[in-house]
Amino acid sequence: MSQSSEGQITTSTNTSTQLSTPILPSYRILLLVRTGRDYKLSQIDVSVLSCNQFFSRLRTSYLGLRGFLRTYFSVWRYSHCDFYMVTPSISTLPS
Repeated sequence: MSQSSEGQITTSTNTSTQLSTPILPSYRILLLVRTGRDYKLSQIDVSVLSCNQFFSRLRTSYLGLRGFLRTYFSVWRYSHCDFYMVTPSISTLPS
């Protein structure tokens, strides 16, 4: 099996299959963390996570985006999260 530069996979029987775009997760959390004057973004796929796994991943993502020095030595501390539900319109989804 080999892959050509056009995104096709050719098997030993000389049949080719066109690769499609990756499927995006059904449910995901977009986490924005303010670091100084900038914001950093992380995406968490929550379609297969339990509650414990989700909050563990949320904490790990937050601490990773915040950085070691800001997490432990800043006067600003974590206080809360705001959650918003967003449903994209069909016209804005990639085809």
